[in-house]
Amino acid sequence: MRGLTRHHDGSLHDTGLHRPISLGELADDVRAGRSFRARDASTGEDCTYQVLAVVLARETVWPGPAAEQGGLSLLQVAASAAARVPPP
Repeated sequence: MRGLTRHHDGSLHDTGLHRPISLGELADDVRAGRSFRARDASTGEDCTYQVLAVVLARETVWPGPAAEQGGLSLLQVAASAAARVPPP
């Protein structure tokens, strides 16, 4: 599971790879079925669902290549993944 930190400006940082991560890269991960946990940098609180909501909103407005090729939408993949992950 990928660990992320969300900063006050909304930017995301991969805590395992020690580098920034874009919403597009995270959307690709979700589409591929990979899971993540996000924590707020200032409070340490879990913000996974808030980050997922931002990714889903972004993909709804600007759909990725899977939607154009008749593949699963990011919303379908995320709903499936959320059903497998227990709440924090």
